[in-house]
This record gives sequence, C-alpha cells and structure tokens, in this order.
Amino acid sequence: MATASVSAAASNYCVPAALTLVGRTSFRTFRNVWMLEELGVPYHQLPVSPWSAESKRYHPLGKVPSLAVEFTSISSKDAAASKNFHMYESVAINTYLGDVYRYDGTSTTRLPVQHDGNDDRGEQLHNYLVPMAGTPERALYEQWVLTAATELDSQGLWIHRKHQALGKVFGHIPEAVQHAQEHFNKVVNQILLPHLLETPNNHPYLLGCHFGAADIVWVHCLDWAESIGWGTIWTHDTTNSTERGVSNQKENAKAIQALQAYLKRCRSRTAYLKTIAKREAEKQMHLDNIRSKI
Repeated sequence: MATASVSAAASNYCVPAALTLVGRTSFRTFRNVWMLEELGVPYHQLPVSPWSAESKRYHPLGKVPSLAVEFTSISSKDAAASKNFHMYESVAINTYLGDVYRYDGTSTTRLPVQHDGNDDRGEQLHNYLVPMAGTPERALYEQWVLTAATELDSQGLWIHRKHQALGKVFGHIPEAVQHAQEHFNKVVNQILLPHLLETPNNHPYLLGCHFGAADIVWVHCLDWAESIGWGTIWTHDTTNSTERGVSNQKENAKAIQALQAYLKRCRSRTAYLKTIAKREAEKQMHLDNIRSKI
C-alpha cells in the first residue's frame, strides 16, 4: 500500500533487494529464521553446518548464522551506500532486520522507515519487533538481548555444548557444565521470573504489549535449555534462598505459571511454528543424506 510517508521513507533508504541467511535452522540460525518469518520478507536460506566450506565464505571463523545482504540502489546519491555486505551474530542480524523493516500499523506489511524518527505515521509504528534507536524501549531491548546472549547463551548453554555435547572435540569438563547450568538457572530465577511476576497482565511480553525480537532470543535460549534437560527449572527450584529473585514458594509458583504462559504465547505464533517445521524438515533431510552415504 503506497503512501506519501512510505515514499518519503523509501527515498532515504537503501532497501535490501535480496537476503541470504546462512546456516541450518538447528543452530542459532533459528532466531533469524523466526525473525524473518515474523517480518514476512522474502529470503533465501543456505542450510549449511558450521565450519563448512560454504559457511566460511560468509564468516571468518566458519560459524553460523550469517546474513548476506544485497542492495538495489534507489538513486544515484545512494550508490555509495548501497554496497552489498555480509554480517554475522544472530542478535546483530535480528536488530538490523528490525531496524530496516517495521509494521505500517494498518496491515501485516512491513516497510522500510526512516532512522531519524521523522516518519509521520507516529503511533502507527507501535507494532515493532525492534524499537527505534535512541528510545528507552531500545535501551531495554538491548539489555534483554545482550543478557540472553552473554549470560544464558555464552556462559550457560554454550558451555554445555562445548564441554558435554562436543566433549570429544573440546574436552569433557563436568564441573564447568554443572556451574554453567547453575548460572543459567540463577539468571532465569533472578532476572526473568521476577520480571514476569511483576509485569501487568496487559504486558505479556518482555518489552510490554507487543511481541518482539527480544522474545525471540529468550525463547530460543529456553527451548535450547529444555532440549538438553535444563527445562526442569520451570518447575523445580535449583538455587538456594539467598540467590532467589522471588521471595517465597507461593510467589515462585506464580512466577513459574507466568513463565509457562509466556512460553505458550510465544510458541503459538505462526512464525515460530513455521520455524519449527523448517528445522524438523532440515533435520530429516540431513539424516537422509547421512544414511545415503552409508
């Protein structure tokens, strides 16, 4: 739906002409597939594994995910800025996508908007996945996604993968894995549960009324935890009373119920279900390829 404000926004933007997401959905790429499905923008995915020849084309360490962005220059003045580029880190990718595409507020269409905040649609931009830069909401968004990436993921989930699931490669260190799980539980108990407990019923997501990219990262981390047997923290307290973020058993029960309801809301989204289906299809294809070589 063309409008004057959309045209004005487009005139100041280098609109991506093509997006290629690199990495199988089984990995952290899941976060980006989910984001792209929420956005409803077209993209191509290369379902490759980490450290493969293909992944090394896009990431200097051969990790996934990566995103290849190709541009169509809108006008001659945009030519210098319309260079194709590759980027990596799942949170950075989602933040970039959220900055480029936002709801127009009247339909499910997402459109490029100006970075300077001068878009005259005003409150129509309330349905965003990533808040506008420079706003309090953006500060809280970055707080939530960085906490997930640095506390839940790198100090928790990745330690398990590195020193248990991939122990033959990096070395089995049970003590490190145990500490990682304890740290993961502590973050959930001291940060997430109190937030969900204190959040009003009309603010069902991390940043308030609307689902966003912060929810994507946190739910993915919680899904990952469940897949390795750490999901029992939703129903069993594994920290001592001095580490708790909620003060008593009754409060804890309410917080757990709030977490379960939060997960149900996020996991019922169409884009999440599409991402799950894509991941399972890729897993089956990967297994079929392995069997065909035996």
